[in-house]
Amino acid sequence: MSSKLGICLILIFAALLAETTTLPAAPPASPSELAERMRTACDKKDVQGFLDLYYWQGVSEQVKTQLKGMPPFIFQQSNVTNVAALSLPANFQKGFTRNGITYVLNLPPEGIIGLECKLPASTVQPRAIGSSQISIPYGKGPDGYYLTTQVSGKQGAAENTPGEPDKMITIIATTAGWQEFPELSMDYGYFSGKKEIKLHAAEKAVISQNFLGKSVEYCNLKTTATRGTTRLQIKVGGIDVFDSKDVDAKTTREIDFKGKN
Repeated sequence: MSSKLGICLILIFAALLAETTTLPAAPPASPSELAERMRTACDKKDVQGFLDLYYWQGVSEQVKTQLKGMPPFIFQQSNVTNVAALSLPANFQKGFTRNGITYVLNLPPEGIIGLECKLPASTVQPRAIGSSQISIPYGKGPDGYYLTTQVSGKQGAAENTPGEPDKMITIIATTAGWQEFPELSMDYGYFSGKKEIKLHAAEKAVISQNFLGKSVEYCNLKTTATRGTTRLQIKVGGIDVFDSKDVDAKTTREIDFKGKN
């Protein structure tokens, strides 16, 4: 084989190798690019693509396990319809203390990536479709922007002092069989660390709430429906802790849950 032919074959092989070899993508260079990467992962229901957006420096195996369960749970429970980079909420908590150890985020938080989720209609019977938002903090790492999560640190203690890491909590209230949209009113309380948080939500036909916490202490759901059914479902860490099933709205307009999960 001539030297020219040998060089030609080497160049062809190198070109083919370059086309078939996929190098790891560089980290997002801006919050908007981070949000766009998240949008792509959600559109494709790409669990690994979702997880690749996290900054894993210093994250414990326990927290890694919890985070790895988040994208499958989101993809299974809802359709992500919009993703945006948003400012940090005024009441955002940057850390907490547990057993004398302070936990902080592994990157200084600069904002949140907000996932607007739509609850799909039930495959069992027609139900209303509602929406909710999941918020994940992000920060700037050494080479780009990442989603950030908790690690142990030595900074000053924060107000939140949980006995165990927070889990993904989902509360869904749905209705079916009505002629006009019924009003739903829901009061609920949950623990995030040792801090009890009490909230109220009111929507037509459906309520869907997703947040991080330790346990749901109570949830009271009321409906104005005079016909059809109402249903309340609560999941903590991907595990069903309460399901009222379909309750006849004609005879029962209130569903009440109490308990520690």
